[in-house]
Amino acid sequence: MGFLKSVVLLLIAVALIVLGMGNMAPVDLHLVPEKVAGSELALKQIPLALVIAAAFLAGLVVGEILEWARETKHRRAANDRGREVNQLRTELNKVKEQVADPDDDLPKIPVR
Repeated sequence: MGFLKSVVLLLIAVALIVLGMGNMAPVDLHLVPEKVAGSELALKQIPLALVIAAAFLAGLVVGEILEWARETKHRRAANDRGREVNQLRTELNKVKEQVADPDDDLPKIPVR
């Protein structure tokens, strides 16, 4: 599985490099429509590949933030279950210690 993952990542990297090399033409990126703000809010003569890469990275960051927010309730539930398990283990150890009392004359019943 690791080899297949490496091959797929290598193919994606090659495709992105080829895409970047093919789109190195300088472009003007207007952050606001030109009729609204004029040309003050524009990035002049930047490579199109940089615009594509920045848009891709911005999408990744926004997607990761949204996914992290969506999973918050699952992480909270897992933490609650972990605390509950630790509490129950502590309680079980206390019960085991009480059952294993050497002065007890009752038959020993195994605790699972």
